[in-house]
Amino acid sequence: MRVIDAFVESLDVIEMGFDKARTAATGRRPYHPGDLLKLYIYAYLNQTSSTRRLEKE
Repeated sequence: MRVIDAFVESLDVIEMGFDKARTAATGRRPYHPGDLLKLYIYAYLNQTSSTRRLEKE
């Protein structure tokens, strides 16, 4: 949803305390906290509590 994307992109996730937003140069990169926040908000708005149901959507 574009509204969720625009909202999360307007936030400064590093300032909010998500220190994993800056990744190290070594190892596999983790998911960006902003992407996970978008997924969480989408699930909340669609009243989806199951990760399997969320995966289907």
